Amino acid sequence: MHLKLGRTFESPAEQGVKSESIERSGLVVKKDSGGFYDRFRGRLMFPVMDAQGRAIAFGGRTMSPDGEPKYLNSPETAAYIKGHHFYGLNITREEIRKKKFAILVEGYLDLLIPFQHGVRNIIASLGTALTSEQAKLAARFARKIVVNYDGDRAGINAAKRAIETLLAEDIEVKVLVLPDNADPDEFIRKHGADEYHKKRGEALHTYNSFSNKCYGIAIFYGRRTRLPRWRRRCRMFAPFAIQFRNASFLTYPWTHCALTSPLFARSCGKR
Repeated sequence: MHLKLGRTFESPAEQGVKSESIERSGLVVKKDSGGFYDRFRGRLMFPVMDAQGRAIAFGGRTMSPDGEPKYLNSPETAAYIKGHHFYGLNITREEIRKKKFAILVEGYLDLLIPFQHGVRNIIASLGTALTSEQAKLAARFARKIVVNYDGDRAGINAAKRAIETLLAEDIEVKVLVLPDNADPDEFIRKHGADEYHKKRGEALHTYNSFSNKCYGIAIFYGRRTRLPRWRRRCRMFAPFAIQFRNASFLTYPWTHCALTSPLFARSCGKR
């Protein structure tokens, strides 16, 4: 089985499909003046399949350097509800089961390029904030996930939300932040799959990654830094603290993060 790509040339109406069915599919948009126009005209198409391999939606990337928006996705339909599916899961599910963990990325190319280079236990969240439905779906195939979103501010914020969602479903989470804030697509193009696997093997546990690489808020070697923000982050992690089964997650000696101290208890609103 392979990931499929395509390009729109002729409309479904020219192939004998009824206009009512085309409109319900989300492939066309109704004009105010009457008639329809092709939602994905002139775009590179990414068919989105459900876990059983049935086409349920599409993503389209502009072929023009000045085209906007760069990516266009199907609206919700009777067959497709945003936040209930992963791109690529239909062909990576067995590899995810075999390896017992999944790599979670953001976009189509973030999955396609690693997949072409042999990284097969990978899924993409279809450009939406990860939902509890997606977390439950992922948990059917693996209870461990490496979050590898883009390293820019938007990607970091999306990864933070994804971590919260995954932890709430009792999924073990690690975070992979690639050098120079690279996304998986560009990193593998430049450095290859072997180097990507090496970095993935160095992925950090959730709290460690975000406290040190993203937020820069922790108590290092007994020195307090950005304490007000640190307290806010403590409150964020507090609801998930009871789910952390690996005690070392909370007590990494080299960071000296005082997560079990009275300060942490007070910061979480506990006495």
